[in-house]
Amino acid sequence: GCYDRYGSGTTCNWIDITDVPAGEYTLVLRTNWQQAPDALGRHEQDYTNNYAQLCIEITRDQNDVPSFSVLQNCPTWTDCAGIPYGDSRYDCTGTCGGITQTGDLNSDAQRDAADAIEYVTGILGNDVSASACTDLNGDGLITVTDGALLANCYNTQDAHDQSPHVLHYHPWCDYPRGWLSTLDTAWLSLGNFDPVGKTVDIFLKNPNSRVLGYEFDLSGLTIQSVENLSPNVMNEMAVSSSLGGTKVIGLSYIDSSIVKSSAPMPLCRVHYLTLTDAQICIADIADIVNEDANNIIHHGTGDCLTVPNTVVVDMKAWLEGPFSAGQMNDALRAATLLPSSEPYTGLGFSHVGGGGGETVLAGVFDVTGPDAVVDWVMVELRDANAPATIVSTRSALLQRDGDIVGMDGTSPVVLFATPGNYHVALRHRNHLGVMTASAVALGATATTIDLRTASTPTWGSEARKDLGGGAMGCWMGNTVQDGQIKYTGSFNDRDPIISVIGGTAPTNVVIGYYREDSDLSGIV
Repeated sequence: GCYDRYGSGTTCNWIDITDVPAGEYTLVLRTNWQQAPDALGRHEQDYTNNYAQLCIEITRDQNDVPSFSVLQNCPTWTDCAGIPYGDSRYDCTGTCGGITQTGDLNSDAQRDAADAIEYVTGILGNDVSASACTDLNGDGLITVTDGALLANCYNTQDAHDQSPHVLHYHPWCDYPRGWLSTLDTAWLSLGNFDPVGKTVDIFLKNPNSRVLGYEFDLSGLTIQSVENLSPNVMNEMAVSSSLGGTKVIGLSYIDSSIVKSSAPMPLCRVHYLTLTDAQICIADIADIVNEDANNIIHHGTGDCLTVPNTVVVDMKAWLEGPFSAGQMNDALRAATLLPSSEPYTGLGFSHVGGGGGETVLAGVFDVTGPDAVVDWVMVELRDANAPATIVSTRSALLQRDGDIVGMDGTSPVVLFATPGNYHVALRHRNHLGVMTASAVALGATATTIDLRTASTPTWGSEARKDLGGGAMGCWMGNTVQDGQIKYTGSFNDRDPIISVIGGTAPTNVVIGYYREDSDLSGIV
């Protein structure tokens, strides 16, 4: 009202206390607290009655159903600066009257697309932790929901600013906010696996609501890149992942969302680097959010498809060179000398059946302890009746405890071959190779082959060296790659070592990742 004339009440103002914890609260109503004039430029004559307050107590029964009662003794509410009904508030850092905005990740005093993008990159890089300034829905986690709530804030505000309005109420940027919309459900599923193109598609069924964003993790592969397949937001939905990772995040940074669909529709296509299992699965769905940036019910975790013509091998072995007291040293890793991509192609080893070009995932070489990486090795499948015939190969990682794992540092080794019986061989760049004496039945379930123990028969006589205490290991010193170790004579394994250290003074040393470094110390 103008000139201090107000009605006796307001209509249809409801306060939702569904999620408000039990306790005592002060409800404060302020009118024109900034003392702005009306549309004709007229000011109020008296501002002393531009506020009202009410103290209430919220209680919850044994079923957690809330109720409230009015408290009679209601002291005057003051802001954090001690001013009655004042404007000062604590910002998300806890500073009274502070200017830090919740969700402003890049601290430029604006909440915009740059911040939403930073949420996504932060999630993929594990660089954003939950706090009062970052956790927009107050769930203690940073997920695509937080990025979606931020996008909803600046997009809704922009639309609000561009349309005529009287009220200046902006709840879309007040945090924490958001809820689980139990009336909305979406399903994710897998399909269209292409082992030649190294792709797999993700499908979305969302019959109840449009979708603004999603976040899920896959297992059984490592990601090279992801592309958007959703037709109505082809150029408006950003789909992100990290190289060698397993997480996919889709989010529209503009006011767009995926249309409803009662049948599974293409969502995105994952281009993978390598397979880490005989099954590709949706391992986890973090969140799917609707067009209002609220979480919805989701299904699809555990949906899998079987990769055809793959076998899984859980191998274990010792190398003589780095072995000591029941484990191997990881000096090459500790000195950051290990290459990030397999070295065997460059050394002249023959890869077949889809092997070669393997690249380790980020962080695998950072692991210490028994699972620290010692060196790259090469696994071969050989024909059951003609062991000289190599059917499939795969570069892998050897750990200090003898485990041989895939590029993620944890999974067993996956090779492309029809399930069946194969001789399994292990090769190393400067140790003699070793092969199982008989063919082993291999399939989609990992088969354990422990070459560390004499109880696993190997091809030929004395194919492994007795390292003591029952440990059997591959012979060290094969610097020439001819299947034999010689100290003198033509093509001996000593001369390359002398050559690499300079060829004259035998006391010289060189440091690096050398084939002549038989004990894998990083020093020749």
